[in-house]
Amino acid sequence: MQLHEFIALLEAKGLKPRQQPNGQWLAHCPSHDDQNPSLSLTEGEGRILVKCFAGCSVDAICAALGITTKDLRTNQDLERRITYEVRDLNGTLVAIHERVERAGRKTFIWRHPDGRKAQGDLKVADLPLYGIHKLNDAQFVVIVEGEKCAEALWSVGVPAVATYGATCDPADEPLKQVIERAQTVFLWADNDDAGRKHMARLGKRLLELGARKFCGLNGMTLPRRAMRLTQSRQALTFRRFWTTPNPLKFRPMKPRRMAQRHQHKASKANAVRFAN
Repeated sequence: MQLHEFIALLEAKGLKPRQQPNGQWLAHCPSHDDQNPSLSLTEGEGRILVKCFAGCSVDAICAALGITTKDLRTNQDLERRITYEVRDLNGTLVAIHERVERAGRKTFIWRHPDGRKAQGDLKVADLPLYGIHKLNDAQFVVIVEGEKCAEALWSVGVPAVATYGATCDPADEPLKQVIERAQTVFLWADNDDAGRKHMARLGKRLLELGARKFCGLNGMTLPRRAMRLTQSRQALTFRRFWTTPNPLKFRPMKPRRMAQRHQHKASKANAVRFAN
């Protein structure tokens, strides 16, 4: 977070930050009933320096603002934050999911609608799938793993919803909402073992919940064809590609068969590797 962003946050909270002649800022402290401005802040050593003259700790000040002490760093050139808003069927904001990319790694932070960081008090499995509020009696929908993938599909006109990771299967109600709003459901797994197992479990659950049409897509071949279409900016062609019956000559496959197929491929690959 940069200093001007922190100042804007204080203004939004009604804490009336004011710059002093020496260049530092003074504001009301959010951590106690501050009648006279006692929060001093400036920038130095690659971070925002805050001090409450009434004795409030930096942790308490950050908690009152809905941020953490890590957010006070200003030298985050190698860090990228992407915020995804999770909304219910009516479009009401119910949660915020932050994706933090830094030094080739990614982490995720859940927040409540008011910006407070979730501390184990947010049931992710019960949340609506990401993008469900955009669906309205769609001819089909693609379930993917991760909001980033869903946004990529929406950008070329393909309706998609996302789960929140291979280790977090959604509860029944979020899946029922998808079935009620799409005639056909495509399951597009990430190209790894965890992702394939994740979608296999979802496929089984969809059948149990009454889904009539769903199809598993092979993550090994689909991205290459999809990439050619998106690179040539043929969004309409890409949409026709999806709406064509059996676009990849795949037949609807039961989840158990999907898992067996992937397990067989993995075993065969391992046998070749060990033989070499």
